Amino acid sequence: MTARKKAYFIELKGKNIDDAVEQLAAGERMCKAELQGYSIFYRIVCSKAKTHKIQGNKFRKFKAKYGSHLLMKENILSENLD
Repeated sequence: MTARKKAYFIELKGKNIDDAVEQLAAGERMCKAELQGYSIFYRIVCSKAKTHKIQGNKFRKFKAKYGSHLLMKENILSENLD
């Protein structure tokens, strides 16, 4: 069985979700060559996300582009990695 290679980009933010989206995208651009063959996942953990920012244009576009590869939670994000 071949192990799937995964890379996670994680942003910890107070309330500025737009900055998190920009930084995740910039991180991917910077590391793209090194991550050939990897499945890339994005995580945002924020402490004070405002509803209008979550529903804002930047976040919605990023979510539409990456779908289930993007996960955003407030305060705590926990998941099992296989």
